[in-house]
Amino acid sequence: MISKFKKSLPIQIIFYINNIALILLMTHFDLEGFMALWFFSPFLLYMFSLTFYTEIRMTSLHKIKKLIKLEFSMRTAILFINLVILSFHNTGTPSFFINLIVTLMAFFLLFKLNNMINSNQSAIREAYSNHAHNFSEKVPNHKQATTLMALIGYLNTIIILLPAISIVLFRVLGKDHRWIVFLMALILLTIYFYLNEKKFYLYNAHYKFRDNIMLFIGIAIILIFQGHIHIDTDTFNFLAVFVGAIFCLPTFITNQSIIDELKQFHSSDL
Repeated sequence: MISKFKKSLPIQIIFYINNIALILLMTHFDLEGFMALWFFSPFLLYMFSLTFYTEIRMTSLHKIKKLIKLEFSMRTAILFINLVILSFHNTGTPSFFINLIVTLMAFFLLFKLNNMINSNQSAIREAYSNHAHNFSEKVPNHKQATTLMALIGYLNTIIILLPAISIVLFRVLGKDHRWIVFLMALILLTIYFYLNEKKFYLYNAHYKFRDNIMLFIGIAIILIFQGHIHIDTDTFNFLAVFVGAIFCLPTFITNQSIIDELKQFHSSDL
């Protein structure tokens, strides 16, 4: 956990500074060319820094958990605020000050968190070791393993079909009836999160928060670009779909790692 925090700290700092720079530049330039590429940088930086957040359950130090969750909530909130601001081209002084205030608060939290982690290294390492040992002893039985395999199949199917069907329906239904696509996406996402919760209940993996949030961001990117920015146009934003797909990859990776581990313990049954 300590090493992951040290590695993720520069990325977290760059995330906030990059947001301010993007807001300022969007005030003077359109979302085209290089600026269109830069639009996705906050999401990529957010994705790279998520791994550390999944480690919070590895420590029993409540104060550290509280600070990590608070900073993570701020980072997630400002990401979506900026997504709305930039999608509707509503940049300006209020947007800049919102980002500046959040950045200053985040820097204070990161500084405080860094000091707390440095002063509690031995306790953190002990908690991490105990958690890893307890986790290794929890192996799903045959019935649970079979259920897990079925859940993973359903989840992977939803992840593939949701963006694909949405893109097609946006072009077929157009702007006037796009609410049908958003409603369908909401229903499928609700089903996905319900099934994913059951999956992680049976298999105590570390990446539930990371996978859920990253998948939601990936789907949101695709829906916003195809259902709002490029609706009723002849353009198809391959970059938005590509970046959205990248955000969905961690869930596929987690599901595959669960399958591989289950096969190791139940190789003769699955």
